[in-house]
Amino acid sequence: MEDCVQQREISKNSFDDNSTPTSENILNETASQQERVVYTNSSEINDTKQYDIGFAVEEECNVKIRKEISELYNYLSKTWTPNKNYIFPVTKDKNGHSRSFHIEWIDKYNWLAYSHLSKEAFCKVCVLFGPKVGGIGGQKLGILKETPLIKYKDALYDLKKHCEREYHKTATLRSLEFIKCFEDAGDENLRKHFELASKNATFVSKTVQNELINICGSIITDKLIKEVKDSVFYSILCDETSDLAHIEQMTLSVRYVDTTTCTIKENFICFVPVFECTGENLANVIIQKLKELGLSLEFLRGQGYDGGANNMPGKYKGVQARILNLQPKASYTHCASHRLNLTLLKACNVLPIKKLFSTVKEVCNFVRDSPKRVDLFKKVITEHLPTSKSIILIKLCETRWVESHEAILRFSDMLFPIIIFLEDIIGNTDGNILSKCNGLLQSVLNFEFILSLEVAVEILSITLPISRQLQNPDLDLTKCIEIINLVLVALKNNREDTKFTDIFNRAVSKAGVLFHRFG
Repeated sequence: MEDCVQQREISKNSFDDNSTPTSENILNETASQQERVVYTNSSEINDTKQYDIGFAVEEECNVKIRKEISELYNYLSKTWTPNKNYIFPVTKDKNGHSRSFHIEWIDKYNWLAYSHLSKEAFCKVCVLFGPKVGGIGGQKLGILKETPLIKYKDALYDLKKHCEREYHKTATLRSLEFIKCFEDAGDENLRKHFELASKNATFVSKTVQNELINICGSIITDKLIKEVKDSVFYSILCDETSDLAHIEQMTLSVRYVDTTTCTIKENFICFVPVFECTGENLANVIIQKLKELGLSLEFLRGQGYDGGANNMPGKYKGVQARILNLQPKASYTHCASHRLNLTLLKACNVLPIKKLFSTVKEVCNFVRDSPKRVDLFKKVITEHLPTSKSIILIKLCETRWVESHEAILRFSDMLFPIIIFLEDIIGNTDGNILSKCNGLLQSVLNFEFILSLEVAVEILSITLPISRQLQNPDLDLTKCIEIINLVLVALKNNREDTKFTDIFNRAVSKAGVLFHRFG
């Protein structure tokens, strides 16, 4: 950190520790002289060498501070602050008016910090916890984050606007959570260690942290495996997904009866990286991992996979078939919730419904991709649906149909405010955004879209409860069959002409209201 301080000091004009300029002297200084460091007494300079926010702005120093937990806490909670007698440098605006920083601003905005080192003001939570870029296209963040507050004519306006920015709200939330975690950890020995330990012996490096995480994981895994062994018999649940490094990861979970409480438990055990997704390789990986965990195939009684690809449920060469050859009592069960997802996916493979989902997805993305549009949308919802508990659209999820159910149902409930929102955007923008927004509005007002939406709402309102129930860990087979039969009856009733006539009439009525209101 000393290197960072020296670099920062070198970049500024040198100053005399024994001089103490007055307000009158400062006002008479030239513009170049006003840029030099101004202070009230020599002891104050020493104070600024610790936790001056100006040090944290330097990229190299910022990285070091963020890595040191205690240092990060000190810069956040013990930030250097000028006293009431501090003399701030005075600058001239383009009209010749004298401007300077006001200490009252720090009292009003507790996130505001003034740097004695650089003679600039910053938002300390954004400097310490904020992202480097924000908004659409990764724009460089503005005043108080990367750019200091040095123009004071409109300072109060700039400070107020900064409070409303999404990245500032996120950084503030992160800082509060960090402080709460740091102060409420309840481990005085650990706190003293951070405060008193030398910088090269804090043991908070990523290497040590990863070792501690692995040790904790091993202890938890050993405890879970002991419970499984105590219950004797168990089943396995596996799924595959890719991580951010594009490495295929397979989750391994176990299902067993807890002998102490006589309840069925499902517990995640570990991630297993896989580099070849053939049925043979996946089966070998599972068998090897079970062996490492000390779980014998002799007591394996069930297998559960999503069945999305033949490498898992394949009758002859899939994982379930290969494990079944080694342990005939390990019967395979296709995940019921996933089977429902596949059924709905096939049912939605109809052009009008595909168009519906595509339009809903585009509208959701259009609203959520801009903080300004999100704020406007919330205001429209609050004004036109004041009793609504939800004020934002849900993004369509490609894999979780529970969320797709809710996304469509919420879109239907918010249809009128959505149209009002799109019209507001059209009336206050131009260029590509105008073209995009106008296209979305025309799609939403199309009668085929309205009819498809009514059909989707009718069907998904029936399948949503069963989609939730099938993910309930307490659901048994008998109850599952009963719920499915009820859903089948309801869907069959919807095939009657009278039911579709009702849906069609609702769509006509809604289209009429929309036409009357929006033309």
